[in-house]
Amino acid sequence: MESENIESVGEDNKGGFDIILNVPKDSIAGGSFVIDLPEGFVLDQENTKLTVDFNQFELVITKQPANSWRLEIKAKTKAFLAMQEQSQEGPAILAHIAYLVDETLKRDKYDIALNNIQFTTPGNSIIPEPEMIVSVQLNRWATSTESIGSQAAKVVCENQVLIIDSPVSESIEIYSVAGFKVYQGIKPAGQVTVNLSHLPGNIIIVKGGNSWVKKIFVR
Repeated sequence: MESENIESVGEDNKGGFDIILNVPKDSIAGGSFVIDLPEGFVLDQENTKLTVDFNQFELVITKQPANSWRLEIKAKTKAFLAMQEQSQEGPAILAHIAYLVDETLKRDKYDIALNNIQFTTPGNSIIPEPEMIVSVQLNRWATSTESIGSQAAKVVCENQVLIIDSPVSESIEIYSVAGFKVYQGIKPAGQVTVNLSHLPGNIIIVKGGNSWVKKIFVR
């Protein structure tokens, strides 16, 4: 198997990718694999589905211990007759895997593992596949304050003016939710203000050095 159409996780905390089956689909009678998700991820079972190319099968999802799910592909009645009539050579997209991400998870790259992959033929032969790793990018900041250092910061926005109050001198960076940097500067210890009149109605991410991150609505 291979993966494609890997989606970066944005502000909606949703992501996904497609699984490509390299075995001709008319040569399999079923199959299964296990998905191990990183901490803070959860499989979106409602939106994890087989594609129309595999509508002769049904998908059975079973939650396993830890952060794992077993996905089993089972042939429906008269599936093989229909598949012989629609024989297809070469790779085909087997399924779309969807997942949800905890809103407090840090912006970073995360690996999803697919293992115990095997398919069976109509003659009950087993076709094993090697483990597959899918790397996904989390492109949004966490919604809560991430206190990395011991110094706390108070950040509020009033009348499109950002007020930052922290006891130390530190660099300040402001990002749009799309990840574009819209401001950078050094603030002294104490309170400073930043005019945000050019960003009305937007959500911004305020980052203080390596100590904290806050999500703020400009109003």
